[in-house]
Amino acid sequence: MLPSPLLRARSWKGRLIILFVRGRPVELELAKDLIDTYQSHVGKKLWELSSAFEDLEEYYESIGIDYKLVRGLSTILERRCEFSRPDTLVQPKRARKKVFEWCNLEFGGFTAVQEERNSVLNKAAWDLGISRDELEEALWADLEENLELISFENIEEEELLRVYNQSLLQTALFRALNLVLTTRAPGREVRKVLREVKFRKLMYQAEKRDGALILRIDGPASVMKMTTRYGTSLAKLVPSIISLSHWEIEASVVRRAEGKEKRVLRLKLSSKDKDLFPRVELARERFDSEVERDLSKMASALNWKVEREPEALLAGKSLFFPDFRLKKGPISIYVEVVGFWTSNYLLKKLEKISQVKERLVLVVNRKLACSSFDRLLHPVFYYEGKMDFSSFARFLSEIEKRSRKEVDKEVMERLVKVELDSCVDIGKLSRRIGVTKDQLLNLLKKGVVQGYVIAGDVMIKKEILDRVREVVESSNTRLFPEISRLMLEAGFKEEFHIPLIQAAGYRIIWRSLDLNDAIIE
Repeated sequence: MLPSPLLRARSWKGRLIILFVRGRPVELELAKDLIDTYQSHVGKKLWELSSAFEDLEEYYESIGIDYKLVRGLSTILERRCEFSRPDTLVQPKRARKKVFEWCNLEFGGFTAVQEERNSVLNKAAWDLGISRDELEEALWADLEENLELISFENIEEEELLRVYNQSLLQTALFRALNLVLTTRAPGREVRKVLREVKFRKLMYQAEKRDGALILRIDGPASVMKMTTRYGTSLAKLVPSIISLSHWEIEASVVRRAEGKEKRVLRLKLSSKDKDLFPRVELARERFDSEVERDLSKMASALNWKVEREPEALLAGKSLFFPDFRLKKGPISIYVEVVGFWTSNYLLKKLEKISQVKERLVLVVNRKLACSSFDRLLHPVFYYEGKMDFSSFARFLSEIEKRSRKEVDKEVMERLVKVELDSCVDIGKLSRRIGVTKDQLLNLLKKGVVQGYVIAGDVMIKKEILDRVREVVESSNTRLFPEISRLMLEAGFKEEFHIPLIQAAGYRIIWRSLDLNDAIIE
């Protein structure tokens, strides 16, 4: 974050437009010049560095570069520096005290006469047991301007510009009324953001809408006390947000231009602008226990897709992050492994779990307070040491059976509302009623639609098959092209000729790759 006066932004139609740098040649040149200046002044005094910086600022201002940009970049670079006070034979305060004592003794106060000054310094140095030069070096060594730059953490100019953009965003949010984060990032990424929210003691509400998670975070301008501390905490959340693979933020920011009243402006940004900011790689987390690892292997062996740390679930106005989501077709089951606890942790965990509405399964260490979990509506599987996965596998199988029945019922309800032709493309029909092709095929193969047969991906009315046989038998040839022509004349669509012929009990013999060379038996 930068000092507020260094924020580069403008307002337009009620919006706050942050003036990010975008890597123009002059911006990269400025960044390189500043980096080189800091590097070249390692081992030198701060006043020398400041003097060089002032010359650089004056030059870039002369070619139209905003001084706020120069000072903002310099502020970031200064934080990468380590300064040290020069080593002296005596403490600066002690040296000054001895000199002032001699001034008072000899002249009753300060003196501007060079000879008198030399006399005082010589006597003070003699008393302190050091040379005249060593005394003068010690006198003002503790002043900031005499600090020595002893190291500088280097940075590439492109990365410096990205860090600067992040700092601009943090500075803008320092006086936000609120911040709304919308994300479709995986749960393991969102969990890190939420941990940061809690660590910073930020106030938030959560909701889910259209598959996206929405966090509404109160801003410092809406908090009556500790505004500065709260604003800093919100600003420090920015790196976690921009590390997400997908994010959108919208904030109401209080701004006051010089000589004008306060205004509330709207700030909007999204991960489409992620190239403006530093790249942060999120390390994948390992399994927290052998139980989690073994459960994942078992579910995968049963052909369930296992997703580690999926999206967050709503628990009232808070969020709950399950350990897994098991998915097979339309079925989703969330799994939470509870392997350790404190009393406070357990109470909070139970409170959250009781508010989760999705299908959630708990795998609980038997050494915990089991009776507390028994009161929950969600299924609970206990383990001690290692988990017996046979009962859990049976549970998954039962869920799968019940789910198939539920899916079949839903598909049938949609199917009965559709008027079916004599020949129906199953793929097109599935899209029409809003189910997957496999779901519809599985149901149709059970013969739930009376009077139809299945041939490949086509559903055919039985009563028209006699007409197909009449066409085939009336032909003087068994060549497929000739029979196909006759079927077309009889009113059968060409796309259904092959499944119709097969459903009528005939075989198509391919004598080459060319369908025109095929015959019917």
